[in-house]
Amino acid sequence: MKNTKANIDLEQKTQEENEKKRYVLLLLSALTVIIAIIGASFSYYTSNVNKDRNESIKIGTTTLEDVTYQANKTIKLLDAYPGSHDETVFTITNPNKTAKVRYSLKFVADLNDFTAIDGPGQLLITFSEGKLTEKRVIDFTDSANIKEGLVISNVELNPLESDNYNVRVDFVETGKNQDSNTARTFAGHIEITHSIAVQ
Repeated sequence: MKNTKANIDLEQKTQEENEKKRYVLLLLSALTVIIAIIGASFSYYTSNVNKDRNESIKIGTTTLEDVTYQANKTIKLLDAYPGSHDETVFTITNPNKTAKVRYSLKFVADLNDFTAIDGPGQLLITFSEGKLTEKRVIDFTDSANIKEGLVISNVELNPLESDNYNVRVDFVETGKNQDSNTARTFAGHIEITHSIAVQ
């Protein structure tokens, strides 16, 4: 009798241990699936962001007041080192047959872990071409205080015409110590604001 009770107790203990092991394995399996889904989603997002080096922003109606357009292309520096750069070209098109439009451009930092510890002028965004009469340079080195910068404002665009802009981000080699920003990351995009029809 004692032997049978000991066997039953041993079986119950073994079953409880097996159930605990099953729960642990189930939890680890679920965690692995969640991590795989997150990784696949991130991979899909980054491949879509980097897919196109040229982008077009179409202003599609005659009445455009208070409409904001945002470009899909993100320019970025990953694990940057002095001398790193990235650049793109983007086009703004007015498809209207009779109405002029007026727009402004700004550059917005989505991710910026650069610091001004080693001085300003290390992370520069340069715009050229389009309606700019000269290059426009914005210093994004101080990520704590600079989140966006105006590029150009109140530009008129005639019907059925386009403006092409070049934008470039540079981790400028200053010849001084830049260890505080080496291997840092920057990503940003262009936004069109105040797109309105001009009478």
